[in-house]
Amino acid sequence: LNAVVNAFHYRMTDFIQAELAPDERVQYRNSGQIRLTGIETEVSGSPLPWLDAAFSAVFQKSDDLAKASRLVNSPSVLGKARVGIPVFRRRGTIGFALRGWNSRLTGSGARLGTVALLDSSISTAKIRSGFQLAAGVRNLMGRNYEDPVDLTLDRIRANGRTWYVRLSWQSKE
Repeated sequence: LNAVVNAFHYRMTDFIQAELAPDERVQYRNSGQIRLTGIETEVSGSPLPWLDAAFSAVFQKSDDLAKASRLVNSPSVLGKARVGIPVFRRRGTIGFALRGWNSRLTGSGARLGTVALLDSSISTAKIRSGFQLAAGVRNLMGRNYEDPVDLTLDRIRANGRTWYVRLSWQSKE
């Protein structure tokens, strides 16, 4: 069993931020002021010989100091739970992950709802010459949701179900 806890506090000023000019054009200026404070936790391990599991969560407070409001697209709670089951004599792993976050604000101040997504994957252990193969599906249930944008658009539709295949290689060191 492994457990990690991190606390953080950031204060940033004069970072580049999009603003509307008087003529309605978007202009970028060094004017932002934000503060983020929070705690991040993770617990992982193998509760059973055939099961790897992990749970992580972030609890944060993010403020846009210039606007005296919560920071756009910044949930106060994010979480992820995943399980992995070894298959093919431990030469591969089938995994499932549930990830989610609570409400977020758009640039106009509208509140977008909580999102929970299920992902699935299958991956190999290292195969010949340091290669590893993985494939999976993000947003397995095809959930429709929107992401905040703080420009001329207030929100955009997020990707639905997404399939991926990844071949990676690591040299011997």
